[in-house]
Amino acid sequence: MKTPSRALSIGALVAAILTAVAVLAATRENWTMVVAAGMALLSGCFLVAVDCDRRVRALRRQVKSLAGQRRGHRGGKTVTGIVTGADVEASDALPPAYQEPVPVTAPDVVGAVRVLQAQYVGRLDRMQRSLERALGQLETRATSAEPALPARSTEANEQD
Repeated sequence: MKTPSRALSIGALVAAILTAVAVLAATRENWTMVVAAGMALLSGCFLVAVDCDRRVRALRRQVKSLAGQRRGHRGGKTVTGIVTGADVEASDALPPAYQEPVPVTAPDVVGAVRVLQAQYVGRLDRMQRSLERALGQLETRATSAEPALPARSTEANEQD
């Protein structure tokens, strides 16, 4: 099996060649060749997408089987860590996202609701204080403000 970096290089080279063929064929108005090169390029993209989907499904099956093994064999089994190479117990082999969830109890839910309620009430209190402060500023401006333009006399209007 080829290494990923080599396969990626070969794929990029094939894509560049097919793109160059399509561009050259378009300049010579050979539309059949343009379509053929474009379809080959799109087919390659489709094959890569199908291969990625297949690999994801295989990985998902592998993770599920590892999780099933973990549930079935709780203790005693050790596996070699991928990063450190140290032996760890099978219960620690899976990341927390794949381990069994902790059951949620009624006090947990009540506590979470109380925290959200306190945050909401705190925000409402801050909003009310800022609105009262803004209203107070508007009231002081309205009482201390003088008319912007003095009223014109009738004599000044008659002169214009």
